[in-house]
Amino acid sequence: MPRHPKIPIFILCIIAIRLCPGASLGGVLTNVAHTVFPVGFSGEGCVEMHLRSLGSAYRAADVFRESGLDPALGRGVDVEKLAKALPRLGYSLPDSVLRVGRRKLGAFLAQQWAKMDADLAAGTPWLVRLAPDVENHVLGFVVVVGLDTNQQAVVYHDPIRADGAFQSISVADFEKRWVFKAGFRRYSVFGIPMRNNVSAPHTIATSRRTVTRMDCAVHVRALVPRLPGSAFDIDVAPPFVIISDQSHRRIKQQMRDVVRPALQQWRTQFFANDPDHVVEVWLFRDAKSYMKHIPDLFGHEPASHLGYMSPEHNALIVNMASGVGALRHELVHPFVRANIATCPTWFDEGMASLYERCDERGDVLRGLPNWRLILLQKAIKEHETLPLEQLFALEALPFYNDPLGVHYAQSRYLFLYLQERELLQAFYAAFESADPSERSSERILLATVDGDDLQTFQRHWEAYVMALRFP
Repeated sequence: MPRHPKIPIFILCIIAIRLCPGASLGGVLTNVAHTVFPVGFSGEGCVEMHLRSLGSAYRAADVFRESGLDPALGRGVDVEKLAKALPRLGYSLPDSVLRVGRRKLGAFLAQQWAKMDADLAAGTPWLVRLAPDVENHVLGFVVVVGLDTNQQAVVYHDPIRADGAFQSISVADFEKRWVFKAGFRRYSVFGIPMRNNVSAPHTIATSRRTVTRMDCAVHVRALVPRLPGSAFDIDVAPPFVIISDQSHRRIKQQMRDVVRPALQQWRTQFFANDPDHVVEVWLFRDAKSYMKHIPDLFGHEPASHLGYMSPEHNALIVNMASGVGALRHELVHPFVRANIATCPTWFDEGMASLYERCDERGDVLRGLPNWRLILLQKAIKEHETLPLEQLFALEALPFYNDPLGVHYAQSRYLFLYLQERELLQAFYAAFESADPSERSSERILLATVDGDDLQTFQRHWEAYVMALRFP
């Protein structure tokens, strides 16, 4: 911290008069309840604490969203971003960051104390930026809720400390952390009264259970120390945090052309709910990187040479040498599991593998025949496919214990058949709404295709498959 310039005696007198017993002070506000927030996100936390005291439904995540801050940076709002967000949430914003010269600093601080005193007396807390203390090395924001006359101290809520309610600090120490060096003989001070102009409680209309941009930013902050090296870059498309050692340009292209369009279309067509937690998506640029980093990051060998989901790590892991089809495939799994309780493996893998090769034109992603067709047609010719009732009954382990990949292929091309008959959305909706304890893949499928029995349908479906062509 810089040494502050000497304050003129008459200014010290003003401050002394204000802090002596019996002076007119605002007291301590008790209607702003303290809440703990992640380190690095104190600005969002301070605003939420105040909004809660007003009965508002806005939360820290809304502050972060309105700030426009990129969650891939893994940090919370600074003064600039906070100043952008606050008016959008109903706050009047005076000159928030004031830069003053050395000669005027003492008088300026006296004015700030007087304003703070008057606002606290009127029931208005202050939002203040402070430099780190000796226990915390993170620049942060606090909510000033009172001035203690007996202790000549400032009382505030620190949102990143579990014991941060009604913290007390001397005026002198508070000023040392409040004033920042801002150039030669120049200082900056950020402190504003938390006046909100919206009289009615704010409400938020949402029908989705969502992971927020702030959730992703908090996750990124914790993730960065785990990165294998500087070659790895991060991007965010909630609920996904994408980590990759591909080029920055390549990652941005995949986010723009693959990830975000797929999420938008799947949400519209199928998925009412997002996953309720952040999901990491690790995209390794080639097989060498894929094989090298997985054991160190996850403590196991790759479950597939293409990609796979690791539920225990809330992670999708993809070898991008296999193409964007593997990425789309893995992105489907968290959504299926968020929307269909105890989803059978054939359904989960069938829907995911449908999007391994797509027609990306238009507003709807449509699966196209892919390399699995050759395997399936060979299996049909050689009578090596499973009866569908057996496929539907397979648990995960026997489903995946299939070296030729016929189980995957059968599942995928059942979904492709339903898609081409414009029945996929109806089939998905019926499956999702069924009681898990009574759900029957056979019954739902036959009802969707208006079939009489599964054996007859399978013969019809296999004839459809044999007529397909790839490439």
